[in-house]
Amino acid sequence: MRQRLKAGPAPAPNEATGLLRRKLARSEIEAEMIELDQLGSLIPETGPQRPAADGAACAAAAIETVVTTRTGTALRDEDRGMIEAIAVAAQQVDAGHPRPSG
Repeated sequence: MRQRLKAGPAPAPNEATGLLRRKLARSEIEAEMIELDQLGSLIPETGPQRPAADGAACAAAAIETVVTTRTGTALRDEDRGMIEAIAVAAQQVDAGHPRPSG
C-alpha cells in the first residue's frame, strides 16, 4: 500500500496520502524492529557474553547476517555503510515511538 500511494492511484500523491505513506513507513520499521528482536531471541547464547551494543549496532549486525546468508557473498565497505545508515535511521524512528507494554 505504501508503495502504491507514492504514485497513485488518484488522489495520490497528495498531502493526505503523503502523511499516510510516512505513517505506514514508520509502522513497517517498527514491525521490522520487533521481528529483529524476535529473531535475536532465537540465537542460542554461545561463548563469552558480548558487551551490550546500542540498538543501531545490533540492527546492523542482524541485517548483515541476513544479507550475507541470503546472498552467500561477503559485504563490501559500501554495503556496510548503507546497512549502518538504515540501522541508525531505524533506531531514530524507534526512539520516537515507545513500544506498547504487555
